Amino acid sequence: MRNDRQKKIVLCHNTAKYLYLHYNALIDRICSAGYQVVCVCPVDEFVEKLERPGVIHIDWTLSQHGMNPFAELRSIGMLRKILKQISAKMLITFSIKPNLYAALIRPDKKTIRQYCMVTGLGYVFLDKGRLHHLLRKSVSACYKRLFSRNVHAIFQNTTDCRLFTDSGFIRDENTSVIPGTGVDSEYYSNKKDYDVDSVVRFVFVGRLLADKGLRELLSAAEALDRCVCSVTIVGPYDNNPGSISREVIDKSIRDGIIKYCGEVEDVRDKLQDADVFVLPSYREGLSRSIMEAMSCGLGVITTDVPGCRELVEDGCNGFVVPSMDAKALQSAMQKIIDSPKLIKVFGMNSRNRILETYELGKVNDKILKVLGLLPC
Repeated sequence: MRNDRQKKIVLCHNTAKYLYLHYNALIDRICSAGYQVVCVCPVDEFVEKLERPGVIHIDWTLSQHGMNPFAELRSIGMLRKILKQISAKMLITFSIKPNLYAALIRPDKKTIRQYCMVTGLGYVFLDKGRLHHLLRKSVSACYKRLFSRNVHAIFQNTTDCRLFTDSGFIRDENTSVIPGTGVDSEYYSNKKDYDVDSVVRFVFVGRLLADKGLRELLSAAEALDRCVCSVTIVGPYDNNPGSISREVIDKSIRDGIIKYCGEVEDVRDKLQDADVFVLPSYREGLSRSIMEAMSCGLGVITTDVPGCRELVEDGCNGFVVPSMDAKALQSAMQKIIDSPKLIKVFGMNSRNRILETYELGKVNDKILKVLGLLPC
């Protein structure tokens, strides 16, 4: 493989884990087109899976949620040095810190095409506290600086895209909207027989964050009759400022409100063992956890927010309820308990929606076209 600038594409993310889990198939497609992929991200257990012929990894020291100014300045300086040494054709950044730090570095726009994946707005935009108001202003200024240089932004829902264009961060012609990261419908296959016993099994998969709607889910689960339903939570604790404490989860376990499985490497068994997926999130880019559940043939209860409502048609493949409304969430869960025949109807419709719009190959085609690596 040639090693010149025109054959190098840099992918910069805040974790190797999510770069591998969400974009590994896209990396394969880029390599197949004859490019060398350089993954710039912190070292974790997924680095070995990323590295292969055509793909190299360069370590970047970065704290995913840290706010120490000296540590962040070191990360910015390190990224500047890495990008200068690589001398690539294209830079694609993912998540808020890589996006913003690339704005501060300002790679030479004459020699490198720059794309920014805005996969969600994060707690900085969701939290209403004074500190986060100040952070929002700083982040907004950085985004405006980034997009002033004809950087192309790729969004996962039209609401986030409109927010950026209406705020004057970016011009319409420098934006694209794609249907998430896609989901491998063969890997996340539907093996359900839809034989529902006397207990309807709800499952949540995600990080244990308040903005995933976990407080509302715990409240709804507490109000339901646990003789006719169960609620299982799957996912890791997080050092995000908006995380749910272990004490809250432990109390819900002791009170018999939920079952907690922790983080699992492969969620497919948990999805296949469930009847309905629940994600009462406050906002998403485009929820991958919902797409994985839909691909496995689960109906979904979610909230009427960007990144969730695009995936679920109310009454077709699930229910859409107001955000931050535990009673509305409880009511939707109760509807399925009272009408268990909905489980199969919603599940089959979910699977069909994935095959029609969100299948991995189709989504990667759209991304490659935006990047100019596939004919339009």
